[in-house]
Amino acid sequence: MEALQKLGIDFKVLIAQIINFGILFLILKHYLYRPILNALDKRKKRIKESLEKAAEIEKRSAESEKEYNERMLKANQEATVIIEKARIDAEKTRKTILEKAEKEAEQVKISADKDIADKRNALYADVKKNAGKLAVFIVTKVLKQDLSEELCQKSVDKALNEINV
Repeated sequence: MEALQKLGIDFKVLIAQIINFGILFLILKHYLYRPILNALDKRKKRIKESLEKAAEIEKRSAESEKEYNERMLKANQEATVIIEKARIDAEKTRKTILEKAEKEAEQVKISADKDIADKRNALYADVKKNAGKLAVFIVTKVLKQDLSEELCQKSVDKALNEINV
């Protein structure tokens, strides 16, 4: 104790300070330390809940993104199928239109060929008829006689028959 007194420390004051420190520690522990610890625990719990919610939200977000990507992939596949089907339908329609146009063109050609043949035959018949009459007319002029219509027709028919044979 003498050593404490040499240092300027009073033993009674030291004991009183230790008791005061103990009382202050108990008061602070009961009224300040526990509420601070409770507040820290509550805050820790809220942070933990927030982190769990954030993890759940992140998990849902990842699932939503995965579902979105799957839907987009499916939509792209469906769009590809629809486009391919439309392309095939367009090709079929194009072929049908071309075939129809070719048939119509062939029918127009056949009709035109028939019309040409009919006109040629009509023209040939007309030329035949008029050539015979012209020949009779020339012959009558040359012979200076007037042939009857009946005789003229017989002569033309006879000449045409000889030409065809």
